[in-house]
Amino acid sequence: MMYVDFNAGNKEYKLKLNVGSIMALEKKIGVNPAAVFGLDEKNPVIPTITTMVTILWASLQDAEHGVSLT
Repeated sequence: MMYVDFNAGNKEYKLKLNVGSIMALEKKIGVNPAAVFGLDEKNPVIPTITTMVTILWASLQDAEHGVSLT
């Protein structure tokens, strides 16, 4: 199982995007998640805070059940 450890406060979380969480993420943000990180030297893409929080939320769904956006 591939995941990334994420520390917030005194708690450690495991972040992982699987197919289901990627599909949920795409529905929430309305675009392919890969497009959020598109790089163009002339017009760099900077995701909104809302988009970044939504990506974090989707990444928590596999291992951290019960985490919500509210």
